[in-house]
Amino acid sequence: LFWCLFDQQSSTWTIQAEQLNGKLGKTQILPDQMQMFNALLILVFLPLFDRVVYPTLRRCGLATAPLTRMLAGMFLASLAFVT
Repeated sequence: LFWCLFDQQSSTWTIQAEQLNGKLGKTQILPDQMQMFNALLILVFLPLFDRVVYPTLRRCGLATAPLTRMLAGMFLASLAFVT
């Protein structure tokens, strides 16, 4: 399931980028370059979740195991493709 969603994600970004303007300030982002944002978002959100989101959940008594977090992430990713 993970690899199906992972491969689908990159093609979905490219298809969506073909319909977008592609301008980011003075730069023009081509549809092929849109896939780079997946890696960029991972690099941005990983420290954010590690330093802010998970400690906040732990303080609220909602500590979760890594497997539970992975399951929740895959579930949310699959919902994104349905809607």
